[in-house]
Amino acid sequence: MHVLHGTWLPGDFVKADGGLILWAETSESALARARRAPNRSPRAHPFALPAKTLRRAWLNLMPDFDGLLNTDAREATAIARLPSSPGRPQASPGLVLDEENDKPSKLQLAHWRIDALIVPPVDAPALLAALPSEDDTTPGIKIGVDLRF
Repeated sequence: MHVLHGTWLPGDFVKADGGLILWAETSESALARARRAPNRSPRAHPFALPAKTLRRAWLNLMPDFDGLLNTDAREATAIARLPSSPGRPQASPGLVLDEENDKPSKLQLAHWRIDALIVPPVDAPALLAALPSEDDTTPGIKIGVDLRF
């Protein structure tokens, strides 16, 4: 299961020009990646999709945007500030993780490094307007509430 996310960010937050930042979480092998996170700050988000898989997930959802997603959207690394337990971000609602029974802990905002696609500002409205309805999505892909807002 993949949960797709997006937000508008100016260039100050990425190592490139700003635009619509697309990223995604996955339930595939999330627990294994969370345990081997390096000690860099900010750490890599343990459930974030790598850029190549991220691009493929968006193309599966929106094949009519092949030109935009393959040519105009640039890969970048972004920093996301997300609700987190000690040592890991909280998974998005709807993301099915094969987790151990953890005791709930107090959430705090923490910085996480994510792979992202940056959609140029001129192309962002068309992409957002063409998002499928909540009932009409590709199996295994869910659109996050941040894109539905």
